[in-house]
Amino acid sequence: MTHARAWKAVIDPRVDRPFDLDRDYKLHVAGRPRADGLKDFFASREMVLPDDDIAAMSARKNDLYLELLESEGVRVNPEMIARMALYSAAGLKIGIASGSKNARKVIDLACLTIPGVLVDGHDVEALGLRPKPAPDIFIHVAQILGVAYAQCIVFEDSRAALAQIAPARGVLVEMP
Repeated sequence: MTHARAWKAVIDPRVDRPFDLDRDYKLHVAGRPRADGLKDFFASREMVLPDDDIAAMSARKNDLYLELLESEGVRVNPEMIARMALYSAAGLKIGIASGSKNARKVIDLACLTIPGVLVDGHDVEALGLRPKPAPDIFIHVAQILGVAYAQCIVFEDSRAALAQIAPARGVLVEMP
């Protein structure tokens, strides 16, 4: 995964035990704001870094991530694309909720057309929503679509976000 590889590149020079692309990514950084993920990861290694270091590492990770996207392209999940097309053809409303400020860039690089609404990290910030893993972004998308949140299907790959969304009583499906 591109995100995990970018995280590994900025974290490994700071630790004795390398960042695990699967385990550490899922447990500590996936579905969280960059700074929160870094703090959680380093806490798991009984380390505390100054906020300036966290900010610099967060910025470097984002730069690396964007470089990887530009050089390698975007990996698209064909199953999700097919599901969105099927749901759209059936008349279901579709919203995409991404905590990433890079979401629109990723969608553009993948040459995708979104059959609905997209709310991203810029919107979260502008609207004062709590970032993922809080369910605010999902609830906001449901409101924009005029759909009761409890009647939504949420596809989410972050265990941290799933744990927070579940109490909001949405119908959940975890995607790998």
